Amino acid sequence: GLVIVKFRGVDSISAAEELRGEFLWLPEEERPHLPEGRFYLDELIGLKVYGPNDCFLGTIAEVLQTGANDVYIVRGGKHGELLLPAIKSVVRQVDTENKIMRVELLPGLLDGEG
Repeated sequence: GLVIVKFRGVDSISAAEELRGEFLWLPEEERPHLPEGRFYLDELIGLKVYGPNDCFLGTIAEVLQTGANDVYIVRGGKHGELLLPAIKSVVRQVDTENKIMRVELLPGLLDGEG
């Protein structure tokens, strides 16, 4: 969806264009509620990621927004940096309250696999 916002003191197109690409911060209690299974990026950054058999894979350090689907950059596990596609066949559970994500690894996602 598209959201149109008017800022006090930003009264021209050129003044508004200076804000292009900037992030808008809202207090958590003022954020629009997202549908189930959708998350704000800051809710995902820092989640501990576990694979099959509760194998710790690392922590989500960044989220790449690629257009087709997001990609989670996971760092800090024994496999080094992992790029996990944010698709249902990979992401099995997101628990923002406990800061945990459980994933199923597709063949080839780990180095030396596949």
